[in-house]
Amino acid sequence: MQVNKLGNQGKKGISIKKRLLDLARIPEDPNGCWEWLGGKRGNGYGAISIMTNGKKRSYPAHRITYQIFCGPIPSGMLVCHNCPGKDNRACINPKHLWLGTYSQNIRDAIKKGTFNYTSRTRGSRHQDAKLTEQQVIEIRAKHAIGQFNRHQLAKEYGVKPCSISNIIARRKWRHI
Repeated sequence: MQVNKLGNQGKKGISIKKRLLDLARIPEDPNGCWEWLGGKRGNGYGAISIMTNGKKRSYPAHRITYQIFCGPIPSGMLVCHNCPGKDNRACINPKHLWLGTYSQNIRDAIKKGTFNYTSRTRGSRHQDAKLTEQQVIEIRAKHAIGQFNRHQLAKEYGVKPCSISNIIARRKWRHI
């Protein structure tokens, strides 16, 4: 969502820019991080609530900051951090924000040593896995010989039919 589509006024007629600045600790050093003091998402990024079409929605504070101070964010681009020392997800200093693709952001995180490899865990080792590798092989084999349809397989393995479809089409568990 682009800021110009959100409007200039936030709650109680206060501009979104003023709200952003009021909710940040801005150091005397112009190169320091502007620490977001408002609400944060579970991943550590700041979040700001803005009324859009009569509904209150939460937006990433660094993305809104980028739009206000630097301009629009093209479709498909991420707002990435380049904070001195180590990237700070709670930073909204526009001097520390840059546009990049998903690939550029991942390469940047790997280069800086901040990439979280454990979140890329696959298969039964993933914290949310409901199946094992052996079960995925069985599901594909049973489907291939026409022994069961996806609803029957879903019931047998305790997952949803869409999960079975994704396994069969190799949209999920493609490493098996």
